[in-house]
Amino acid sequence: MALNARLAAPRRWLPLLALVLSLPLCFKPFSDPDLPWHLSAARWIVEHRAVPRADFLSWTKEGKPWVDFEWGAQLALYGLERAGGDRALWLFKSGGFALLLVCLLLLLRRWKTPELWSAAVLPPMALVFAPYLNARPEMFSVFLCLAQFALLEELREGRIKPSFVLFGGQLLLYALWANLHGAFPVGLGLCVLYGLEGGLLGRVCAGLAFSGLAGTLLNPYGWYIYRVFIEHAQHKELLRQHIIEWSDIPISSLAQVPYWTLLFFSFGMGLAAVWQGIVLPRAHLAALLVLGLFGSSHFRHSIYVPLLLVPLALKIGLGLSAPVGLRRVIYAAAAVLALGAGLAGWDIARATGGLRLAQNPDLKIPFEACAFLRGEKAALGGIKLYNTYNWGGFLGYELYPDYKVFIDGRYLFADMLAEPHPPAGGAPAWRRLVERYGIQAALIEIHRPLYQVFRGQLSPWRPFDVYSMPRSEWALVYWDDLAMFFVKREAVPIDWLKRHEFRHLRPGDLQVLGRRVVAGQVPYIEVAREIERFRRQANAPLELERLDAWKTELRRELGFVRPSAS
Repeated sequence: MALNARLAAPRRWLPLLALVLSLPLCFKPFSDPDLPWHLSAARWIVEHRAVPRADFLSWTKEGKPWVDFEWGAQLALYGLERAGGDRALWLFKSGGFALLLVCLLLLLRRWKTPELWSAAVLPPMALVFAPYLNARPEMFSVFLCLAQFALLEELREGRIKPSFVLFGGQLLLYALWANLHGAFPVGLGLCVLYGLEGGLLGRVCAGLAFSGLAGTLLNPYGWYIYRVFIEHAQHKELLRQHIIEWSDIPISSLAQVPYWTLLFFSFGMGLAAVWQGIVLPRAHLAALLVLGLFGSSHFRHSIYVPLLLVPLALKIGLGLSAPVGLRRVIYAAAAVLALGAGLAGWDIARATGGLRLAQNPDLKIPFEACAFLRGEKAALGGIKLYNTYNWGGFLGYELYPDYKVFIDGRYLFADMLAEPHPPAGGAPAWRRLVERYGIQAALIEIHRPLYQVFRGQLSPWRPFDVYSMPRSEWALVYWDDLAMFFVKREAVPIDWLKRHEFRHLRPGDLQVLGRRVVAGQVPYIEVAREIERFRRQANAPLELERLDAWKTELRRELGFVRPSAS
């Protein structure tokens, strides 16, 4: 007994070791292009002391009814951002992620799950959680969903008795949830699945479902909150095609190995129980089937597979039997999986910046371009500005009310995802977009890939904007290492345009410009002046390095610089 106790004792440390292996994923820098528009909504709520009921951030959907069903979470995030900036948001994201892993371990311990199994599944679960647990409202939903799941299991096992307090608490839980994030239907669905048990438990769970449903109506929009889900359903295909988190989960992707491993593990536990003649509760069978299919429908739902199905599968596994040799193989495989997932997590955290207390610096966010637009709001404010989908939230937060966005990450713009945004569709698609919406300015990413147009003869490979934004209609007035800003000539004052336009320079098109300078079609002195003006205007070290290298070669070609003796 003493030897067995000594051999078993180290297993108590395995969950803690697994938690340590998983922690780097918790503390990597946060990155979420939707966070800024959440903060914009919260700022509006604070200023107006009311929730928004119509869009105010964009000029394309201005006045359209908007159900801001995440207003409570937005206020919480805004308060954190006001109090501590990026550091506070990072701590919220990182602390919440780590707390969730701790809660899962405590839940598994309460269910008397063997320490080895708890340790084996935690790192893969953290890998699946990592892309979704960010400084965003989803963080609240995972905790509330886990709480609902634990409550239903406690009810099923008789540890909690039905009471008016229970139903009242359920109503308040969903009143809170419906004002924080829109994933509350997952919790209501769990109540329905547990209601399949029948008998007293079935009636209690049905009562909980109705109490929760009533609680969701305690929000500023009433039953209109369900219009959000209707709109999502109407644009499901567009969302799936254009937004990664709404797309299918590829089984062939190496990055999705942890997800599919956990899903098949959960199904495998259920099948093994049925094979051994164990009668599973209807709620468990229904949860495995329904949540497995639901979680695999697209990335946005996949977080609920490890959150709910893995603990359920481990609970089912408590009743399984297996030969000693097979158990050793399974344990070894579990250890390899946990170690591999943990090391992968450390590698991902290292590659994304370790423990930086801020946003991921690799995010492409046009800070410098926004500074330019703020400085020129007297001439440009109120212009019909085009922006890409991922930049919309940031631009709305930084530039509203002087500028309004074309599109951002809210569900309001789902129908606009079908539009071919540049460079997709080429110049003709861009011209149609400009005519349809009356676009007067465009803030777009610098497109390094080059394009070729055939018009009876072979044309040179040149940037997208050369073909889509001809100089006769569009003027380039700003660019940096990341973004370019074009305006339509008739949309701005002439004197302002003369001071700001780059008549010759365009990023990525220096080779063609160099040929024109050498041929005498463009005066070198005008190009040199534009380079110096760009140097004074933009904080763009990479572009300046390219321009300086190009200028040196151009001067050598023109004979201004003698070739070095070599």
